[in-house]
Amino acid sequence: MNGAELRFLRFEMEQTQRDLAGILGATEQTLRLWEKGRAKPLPGSADRLLRVLYNEFIGGDGEVRRMLLRLVESDLKDVSPLHLREEGNCWCVAGV
Repeated sequence: MNGAELRFLRFEMEQTQRDLAGILGATEQTLRLWEKGRAKPLPGSADRLLRVLYNEFIGGDGEVRRMLLRLVESDLKDVSPLHLREEGNCWCVAGV
């Protein structure tokens, strides 16, 4: 997928550059640069995620979109550090 196709799909899904960038795990500036590189292919992970998101948009039940939005929201929250410790053959949360 190239920048022109990205822009088309973004408009189809009625997403702002800012919102779609957040869902794809990119900055708004990065998404803008991808769109300007009209013939240049998107990075593989962004390409795959956008295809899944668009397929969800046109015929899914909304579950993928809800999951991605929860991920975006979790990035915006102050998250306490997660400390893990190894116990035998498994990992456990330290202090629990």
